[in-house]
Amino acid sequence: MGKLMRIARLDSKGLTLVEILAVLALLGIIITLSMNIFVTGKNTVDRQNTEADMQDSVTLAMKDITKQIRSAEEVTLEENDIVSETGACTYQFANAQGTTLETESFNYRFSNQKIYKNDVMLAENIGAAAFLKKDNIVLVKIESLDKEISLCTKILIRE
Repeated sequence: MGKLMRIARLDSKGLTLVEILAVLALLGIIITLSMNIFVTGKNTVDRQNTEADMQDSVTLAMKDITKQIRSAEEVTLEENDIVSETGACTYQFANAQGTTLETESFNYRFSNQKIYKNDVMLAENIGAAAFLKKDNIVLVKIESLDKEISLCTKILIRE
């Protein structure tokens, strides 16, 4: 009878309940680890995309503003102070077009974490912006919402 049981065991083609539970436990651990790696990677990508967007916003705003100041004939500021995310600041540039008397005016405004150029949004996720003018020097400082990215430039206005 003992020999018959051994032969029957060798010929059986199934899994025991213990073997199935062990496989399920191992698959559960592997899937949990895989999902953990995936979620961590996705969070890192999202954070890096947000940082890149903030850097792009600050760079775009600074590039546009400095370009207009450098070519401006006249710069006027309504306020001359650093503005927080709840404040507002407006300044205007007048550019002469060749020898004609026509001027193109650019109006920049910082409000609600955005910088607007002629009432069209230029950049968002801006934490602070400073537009300071003393004599013929204009200082522009723009900071991202998370304060990680900050650009500052000092521009001498031609006379």
